[in-house]
Amino acid sequence: MISEALQDDLSREVFEIFRFIREYPAYSAKQLSEMIGKTSRTIENHIAKLKESGLIIRRGSRLGGYWQIIDRK
Repeated sequence: MISEALQDDLSREVFEIFRFIREYPAYSAKQLSEMIGKTSRTIENHIAKLKESGLIIRRGSRLGGYWQIIDRK
């Protein structure tokens, strides 16, 4: 789903967030931060990098939405 080259471009922490989002797409940045033990702001910055890379997009509302993984074959 994610190429090795792109995985190499992402930091280990950002890739870890990507894996959690793939498993828990409805989780908010706050929920992810509680699971991982990082601040919400750190998670939001990592999510921004994933969005800029075209790997995820937000679907639905902020409270009831989810993260969609973009297939990059």
